[in-house]
Amino acid sequence: MLSPAIVARAGKDGSQKVLSGQAIRFFADHKDLGRSVTTTNTTDAGGNLGFAYSMYSVSETGEQNPFVIYIFEEYGRRVRANILVNHFVKGRHQ
Repeated sequence: MLSPAIVARAGKDGSQKVLSGQAIRFFADHKDLGRSVTTTNTTDAGGNLGFAYSMYSVSETGEQNPFVIYIFEEYGRRVRANILVNHFVKGRHQ
């Protein structure tokens, strides 16, 4: 599901490093999603339309940790362009 354009820019090794070093660690003790999900329209640098989903991961201990997932459509296929972990967006995370 990774964006081919993002992987091309970051490189396969760079993309894997970010996923394993940040995203996988962030979700390691993930139990559930928080109750709030805010969706906003967005556009990437290439002009592709998509959505940003601001939400919380709830850990095994009940702690809520904010994150944002960006989904775009590239060449007729939905792809994940980015995941920002421990990223609080004021006015969107509620």
